[in-house]
Amino acid sequence: MSLALSRINEAHVRGMRCRQVDADGNCLFRAASVALSGDIDLHEDESAAQLRSDVVAFMHKNRSSFECYVDHFDTYMQKISEENTWGGEPELSAIARLKRRPVHVYKQSGDEYVLYSEYPAGTRAHRNAISLLFDVQHYDALLA
Repeated sequence: MSLALSRINEAHVRGMRCRQVDADGNCLFRAASVALSGDIDLHEDESAAQLRSDVVAFMHKNRSSFECYVDHFDTYMQKISEENTWGGEPELSAIARLKRRPVHVYKQSGDEYVLYSEYPAGTRAHRNAISLLFDVQHYDALLA
């Protein structure tokens, strides 16, 4: 379950632990739920489903902010509302806005992990960020 965090960029994630989640298409919502709770032992199924539902509702309510980022907004929203459907940048942005906390996504670069993206932009030094680890097509949670 834990990742040797000596490989992770110390300037941003000093002392954090990785909490792996299932790679079943729900990983973004699972990882974000764990990161939001701060509980490494969280059984994330129910909270991930609720977060997905909340994100979909938020994106519908704020359609004008999101429809420019996806083709065929209504079709996209129908698909993203289904369990086991991958989330990506629009959902990361929605989570940050919905929870009023920045989302920081880290990615492996050689032997270390570095900040890959942040939602919204310019929140790099924010201590209350929801931290996620991204690897190819999968998200895990990073916890303090």
